[in-house]
Amino acid sequence: MVLVKRVGTVFLGAAAAQAIAFVSMIVLARICGPEEIGSFSAWLSFVTVASVFFTGRYELAFFSGRGANDSAAIGKLVVCVALTLAVISIGILFLIDTAVVVLPVYVSEYLLPLVMTALGIAVNRTIMGVLVLQQNFAGLSYSRVILSIGVASAQLAAGWLALGVPGLVYGQLVGVISATCASMFVVDRQWLWLAVNTPLSVVKQTLIVHVRFAQFSLPADLISSISSQLPVLMIAASFGPGPAGMYAITYRILGGPVSMLANSVLEVFKEQAARDVRQFGQCVSTYLSTLLLLASLALLPFLMLWFGGEWLFGVLFGAGWEASGRFAEILSPLFYLSFVASPLSYTIYIAQKQSYDLAWQAILFIVTFLAFFLTDNIYESVKLYAYCYSAMYCIYLYISYRCALGSVVLGWKRAKN
Repeated sequence: MVLVKRVGTVFLGAAAAQAIAFVSMIVLARICGPEEIGSFSAWLSFVTVASVFFTGRYELAFFSGRGANDSAAIGKLVVCVALTLAVISIGILFLIDTAVVVLPVYVSEYLLPLVMTALGIAVNRTIMGVLVLQQNFAGLSYSRVILSIGVASAQLAAGWLALGVPGLVYGQLVGVISATCASMFVVDRQWLWLAVNTPLSVVKQTLIVHVRFAQFSLPADLISSISSQLPVLMIAASFGPGPAGMYAITYRILGGPVSMLANSVLEVFKEQAARDVRQFGQCVSTYLSTLLLLASLALLPFLMLWFGGEWLFGVLFGAGWEASGRFAEILSPLFYLSFVASPLSYTIYIAQKQSYDLAWQAILFIVTFLAFFLTDNIYESVKLYAYCYSAMYCIYLYISYRCALGSVVLGWKRAKN
């Protein structure tokens, strides 16, 4: 019951945030063309990858720490790493001309907002981790809603003013930065003070203690992030920004809610699963109850999408966007499995088996690239991508379940009180 109640709290906040993002995307699709949305989405793909890189994935170490002092050191570490990497990235991009020349036009023209937006997302992700650690799920929901409102408001204003791609880019930046600043007020003040006053020597030691997250989780999640963004980038390169915009609308309409709602479950699941492992050496009961909740929660919506996606997108976005609905029908099984498997994969981190995740992500990247490289028909490429990715998620579920068995399979010992 505690798990369901916590999931419900976070789920309501995520649902509200996604409702805002959903409505804003419908309006944007009617005032911006597919080419503008395609170029912006390709730029946002680079932002997403950069935001993962900037954290070093040390924010995943929050639940490996012991007490407030450890978590404060980890929080300060993530911010220091993000700031350092952001400054280095700006230096490389602006001082080395060849680094700019090889980038696509829609990236090279907006390098500074790209880095600043990625930095804002990295810090925002850290705040989310702190709120989960403190079991402040109401604050977590508030932060998600504020982020959605900030981005939607800035981008809609840019759309109405006909500012095009620059308006969408800077709207994203303003929304992320303002929402991140607002979320800081939700975090416990004593914890913030503790983090600010954590000595750099302790931060350095924390970096070394949790280096496995940078060694294994960072490459794995970078590959995962690139794999998820690769379809938009390859479609833009092969078929132009228009088709990329069509696909991007589909991905944002489906991927946004799936990611945020799945993350809502993840925020609760990882705290409960980590506690189970400390007490019992395994978390299979929490794993199975969460699996059942996720599978049943998403079944009906995705069945409806599978059979009526093209009609639904035509109604929502108007004439000319039916291709997005066809993409939605093709991708619906993939997004269903993503919704179910992604939160449960956190058992891999709890089990300290990041090498498994790295190998899985590397194979997934190859599969994704080949799906869009082997065919010259956009629908056939998306179908092949969806089928292969779905199969990979089934394998992911098996790996995460084996990790949830804990002491039975991996030989864990119950932590001493």
